[in-house]
This record gives sequence, structure tokens and C-alpha cells, in this order.
Amino acid sequence: MNPARLVALALGALSAVLLVILPVAFMRRATVDRSARRLKKQFGKTAEALKDYSSEQRDKALEKAKKSLDELDSQISAMEDDLYEKWDQMDQESRNTYRSNLNEFRKQRSQVAEWFGAMSHSAENAWEDMKEGFINSFRDLQTSFEKARSGF
Repeated sequence: MNPARLVALALGALSAVLLVILPVAFMRRATVDRSARRLKKQFGKTAEALKDYSSEQRDKALEKAKKSLDELDSQISAMEDDLYEKWDQMDQESRNTYRSNLNEFRKQRSQVAEWFGAMSHSAENAWEDMKEGFINSFRDLQTSFEKARSGF
């Protein structure tokens, strides 16, 4: 598969994750808003950094992307902690929804990790395509996220 297409698919999946976790906002809106803003800021920094990095600076760009993955892991962990903390206060429907959203988030994180792996193993001549695909996908992610947030 074309590396740029893989990036586009992974970030499209990430936008789906953000749309999937937004229903949780009804239960813990302030926490979700802060988390979503942090994720958006982190991915924005990553996209901007990638835009400026040449293939010779690939390692530095990959480091930024890895930092974003670590932030995703942190958010998943926070969601898990929140679920366990509030479990007794939640009705069965809320539990099922939260658990389902969390599972979807993990699945999407795995897809982003696949993108990261493809990017880290891409050939030098594919770097610009990978970078451009990531940036375009990120812009799509931001647009989708803003549309979803405006609905609340």
C-alpha cells in the first residue's frame, strides 16, 4: 500500500476515534474537553514539525510522532482510570458505551501505530509523500473534530 495512503487512512481512523469518544463528553465533559484540546495541540505540533522536516531530519520528525503516540497512550490510560473510578456510579448503558468507546480508541491507536511503523521504515524518496499525506490527513482530522465539537 502507498505509504501516503496508509497515513491518510490512519489519521482518518484517528478522527473517527475523536468522534467516537465525544459521547463520553456527556458524562465527563470537562475532562474530555481538556484531553481533546491536549490531543489537538499535540497533533498540531507534530503536523507543523513534519512540514518543516526534510528526509535528513526524519529521526527528529519520528520523535515528534512518537511523542504524539505516547500522548494517545496517556489518554487511553486516563480513560481506563476514569472508567474504573466511576464504574459503580454508572448505569449499564453508560458502562457499555464507555467500554465500547475505549475499545474503539485502542483499535484506532493501533492503526496510528501502524502508520508510525510505516513512516519509520519508509524509504527516503517516499518521505515527502508520507509527510504530505500526514499533514493533509491531520487537516481533515481537525475539520472533523471542530464539526463534532460545534454540535455540543
